[in-house]
Amino acid sequence: MGTRNLTIVYYKGKYRLCQYGQWDGDSQGLTIYNFLLDPANITKLEKVLDAGDSLIHTPTDEEYKAWGEEMFAAQMAWNQRPRDPDTWELFQVSPISLSRDTGANILNLLVQATEQEPVKVKFWNMKFITDTLCCEWTWVVDLDKKVLEAYTSWEYDFIEKKEDSRFAELFGDEELPGLVKRYEFGKLPESRKAMLKDFEVDRKDE
Repeated sequence: MGTRNLTIVYYKGKYRLCQYGQWDGDSQGLTIYNFLLDPANITKLEKVLDAGDSLIHTPTDEEYKAWGEEMFAAQMAWNQRPRDPDTWELFQVSPISLSRDTGANILNLLVQATEQEPVKVKFWNMKFITDTLCCEWTWVVDLDKKVLEAYTSWEYDFIEKKEDSRFAELFGDEELPGLVKRYEFGKLPESRKAMLKDFEVDRKDE
């Protein structure tokens, strides 16, 4: 079952990345956590964002639509191929950076970008955040304040604060997700297990 989510990067006063993801939006935080554990990744990400078009290619709406049609046709052909009943293979979207399966792993792809192989990135419409029925989780990597923020619209027991949302200035009085947790880069949980504990359903039962 899909759990739709967004991975967002804020840098130099602007939202520079808004990556749509389809799977397990809560656990995307672990991918980001692992990424942020290495300070070199943060430096590399900032350099890639500073380089702009030389390392990141943002397809136009027409290019993205054409790519989607190409991938749909390729997947239909893949589904109709002769199959070996003893093996299981998944269709691979190319480039993987545009795949809905990539999610927060886009950060790892971005820091590997080169001028010879820039990363293609689709900036998802951030208004999706206000679709609180469909957008279940949003992760914000704020490179200016050096914090990681987790927001949700579904797990109401997790929400600590809905006022003063960073998204209010963008979307005014529309329904917005609530803040679950804010981590400073220098004060991340000591382990994956410790971070997961922050998102255990029973942690607020008392």
